[in-house]
Formats: sequence, C-alpha cells, structure tokens
Amino acid sequence: MNLKFDLAKKTIKELNSDDFSAEDLNSYIFELNNDLIRVNKEIKKKLDAIYQADSFFN
Repeated sequence: MNLKFDLAKKTIKELNSDDFSAEDLNSYIFELNNDLIRVNKEIKKKLDAIYQADSFFN
C-alpha cells in the first residue's frame, strides 16, 4: 500500500487508495479493525492497572 507516515505522531498521514482494488481496501479495513480491537484491549489493561493501583493506595 502507498502509505505516508507521520513519524512524530506515529500515525498514518495519507493512504492513496487509487492504486487498490475494492478487495484490497476491504482487507485493509479488516486489518484496521483487528488493530482497533487489540489497542482497545491494551487500553483496558492499562486502565485496569491504574484503577487497581489507585484503590491499593487509597
């Protein structure tokens, strides 16, 4: 895929979708959704750790 990255923000800046088929773009969306699920799980783990630490010290 033709991606441009913003290294400072660690994000994708631009995706040139003209070069991709509908199937390629659907695959990309599938991968992004899997990444969202993974990141949301990581956020939950970090928040749970914060809450547990907070309850331990309070």
